[in-house]
Amino acid sequence: MTSVVYCTDPKVIKSLCLKYDTSGRGVFGVSDLKKIMDDLGFNFCKEEIQALEMYLDKNSDGHVSFEEFEQYWIKIASTSELSILEKRIELLTQAADIFRKYDVDSNRVISLSEFEKFYRELYEQNKNASMKEVEEAMKSLDTNSDSVISFQEFIIWLNWLNLN
Repeated sequence: MTSVVYCTDPKVIKSLCLKYDTSGRGVFGVSDLKKIMDDLGFNFCKEEIQALEMYLDKNSDGHVSFEEFEQYWIKIASTSELSILEKRIELLTQAADIFRKYDVDSNRVISLSEFEKFYRELYEQNKNASMKEVEEAMKSLDTNSDSVISFQEFIIWLNWLNLN
């Protein structure tokens, strides 16, 4: 019998998600994601699960939908991604720590004022950057032009991993 770890059947993945959907809304949070990953054989710590949740939560609503999880799991289970999942989670955790440092109001996006602090601290030469330079730099990260930087936009910019 094939392990669920390598399963890409949406029905099997959905049944796993339903097992932990205590709200009945088709979404789950950090604690349920931890249980799912434990069931799949990955014993990630709280910080790692929080980083994974931030990555999977594409719309930054604070929850992972079945669809968000399914898309991710099918991608990694159908390739050699599982063998490097733990390293990717470690890097996501580091990225999430940096992101949260500058997401001062904890609304899961970085605003212009939060980005300004990040930008000025990033490189020595940015300390005296004009506001126009800060705004231009932010625009280069804000790929969907919604005037904030999501965690997904942030990790794409970091370019530590080929996550997308």
